[in-house]
Amino acid sequence: MKLDIIIREAEPDDAEELLEFFQQIGSETDNMPYGPEGTFFTLEGERRYLENVKNSKTSIIYLATHNKKIVGIASIETFGAKRMSHRSKMMISILKDYWGNGIGSMLISNIIKFAKSIKLEIITLDVRSDNAPAIGLYEKFNFEKTGTSKKYFKINGEYFDAYNMELHIV
Repeated sequence: MKLDIIIREAEPDDAEELLEFFQQIGSETDNMPYGPEGTFFTLEGERRYLENVKNSKTSIIYLATHNKKIVGIASIETFGAKRMSHRSKMMISILKDYWGNGIGSMLISNIIKFAKSIKLEIITLDVRSDNAPAIGLYEKFNFEKTGTSKKYFKINGEYFDAYNMELHIV
C-alpha cells in the first residue's frame, strides 16, 4: 500500500509535536543518541531552534507527514567556520511503523537537493555500525564509509560503534 506522505519544511509551531516524536522514536530504537526521554530541548528551546533553522540560509529541517502526523524528520546543518562551510551534518529518523515505505529516500532526496542549491560539497553523517537498513539506504545515495567511531554509543552499559559516512556532491 502506498502511503500519502507529504514532505515539508519544519516550522516553529511544530515544536511540541516534534518533542513527542523524539520521545517516541527514542523508545522505539537504540539507533538514536537519546532514549525514551527524548532530546534535551524544552518546548521553548525547540521553538527557538526551529526558528533559527527556518531563518538560516545554510540549514534546513524537513518533516515527513502522514495524515498531518510527523512520521519522519531529516535535517542538515552546515559547519559555521569558514574553512568548514563546504561541509554539513545530516540526521534522519523515521517512526518504526513507517520503516520500509520509501520515506527515508524522499527525505534524503530533499536534503541533497537543498545541499546542491546552496553549493555544499560534502554531507556527513554518523550511523550505528549494526544498523544495516540505514547503511543500505545511505549507500543507495552514494554515501561512503570514511571511518569508524569506536564506542560511539553506550546503551545499558554496552558499547556500539558508529560509521562515519560522507557524500561528496562535487
